[in-house]
Amino acid sequence: MSSKTFCCFLWMVCLQACRPQWDQPALSIPASLSANTNLREIRKLHFPGNVEKIVDDWVVAGVVVANDRTDNFYKTIVIQDSTAGLSIRLDATALHLTYPEGLQVFVRLKGCWLGDYGGLLQLGAGVDRSDSLYPRLLPIPVPLFQQVLVPGLPNQWVKPREVNISQLSDSFQNCLLTIPEVELIPSDTGKAWADANNQAAVNHVIRSCNSGSMYVRTSGFAKFASAKTPRGNGKITGIYTVFGWEKQLVMRDTSDVAMDGLRCTGSGYKTLLWEDFDLQKPAAVLSIAGWKNIAEMGGQSFFIKSAFNERYASIEAFACGQPRVASWLISAPVNLTGTSGARLSFDTRDGFDNGASLKVYVSTNYDGTNNPSKSKWTLLPASIANGTTGAVSAGWKNSGSISLSGYKGNCHIAFKYEGVDTGRNRQTTTFQIDRISIVAN
Repeated sequence: MSSKTFCCFLWMVCLQACRPQWDQPALSIPASLSANTNLREIRKLHFPGNVEKIVDDWVVAGVVVANDRTDNFYKTIVIQDSTAGLSIRLDATALHLTYPEGLQVFVRLKGCWLGDYGGLLQLGAGVDRSDSLYPRLLPIPVPLFQQVLVPGLPNQWVKPREVNISQLSDSFQNCLLTIPEVELIPSDTGKAWADANNQAAVNHVIRSCNSGSMYVRTSGFAKFASAKTPRGNGKITGIYTVFGWEKQLVMRDTSDVAMDGLRCTGSGYKTLLWEDFDLQKPAAVLSIAGWKNIAEMGGQSFFIKSAFNERYASIEAFACGQPRVASWLISAPVNLTGTSGARLSFDTRDGFDNGASLKVYVSTNYDGTNNPSKSKWTLLPASIANGTTGAVSAGWKNSGSISLSGYKGNCHIAFKYEGVDTGRNRQTTTFQIDRISIVAN
């Protein structure tokens, strides 16, 4: 062999020997690390509206059921064990690369804090008390990730639990659920899941044919924000969350939706009236075809207002200087002929409550004029928000399911506001109304 050939051969051997070998890293869980409690017991440590520091050496083990893979969860992972779920705030993005769905995670809880946002339990690293009335939970910083979170076994997939809307309770918070036999209300079908252009979250309403309704909330940053909502009936899977009075489901991806069946028919509930004001112009006097907005006394009309990409009707007597305010918001006629079991529901919230009133009525002889007091109106037993003496409350109060079974033919629903803005006994409470619905068989 020539010296030149030998050198070439030696160079190839060295090149092969120096080629890096890519091996899967060995999974290493500290031998002393094991769960000594469960998530249900951790939930018991928290009192709604408070924050609590965990001082005991608790360790829980859960499986990641949601992360920021599609950007519908922000700086958050959600874990679940056989007893409950927990949302963990982490101050980083691309968390799905480190904490993929199906990964078992051990969480060292000592030194961490529990708090809630709108009633949803969360785990964080500390508390921002700059606003003494509303302490804010701080996310766990990156340097503490390895101290708090220890990865366990991969591919420990959690099977979603099937739960009807009527069965939902706080015990299901942060759990992966499948809601069966539901559909989006007609006005929410064929729409984008969220507002990707303005990167604003959107709530869509899903309903069951016979067991109520809830929201599907989607972030404007979600990768599937521009995808269209389905028109059929079926099931939807996601993480169950709450915000105040609102029950919400947050999807991980559009693969969590399977709604291609026939919509509610036959004995199922049908929607006779739905108004969420989302198509109305904000900061303007409410004007909807077929509806009446009547300032009977005091010159105060119902306005459309908006906040956090949500629009609603609003009324108040503040600063009008009138000795009596009487204002009516009256729905378009609803035909109850041939129906049974008709039920009304809506949401309200209040602010600066000092005695003004909002009541809801039904009439079967209202003639559509601007003199509603000449017609016969029956007061309905609705639960309406009250008692919020500060700024308008963050959460909505549902009216309850109000029976309209005793009414036939065309009927109108009216919201009547009454207040005073003169003298010492001012009654100028702000009321807001949203998601007015009538369903029937």
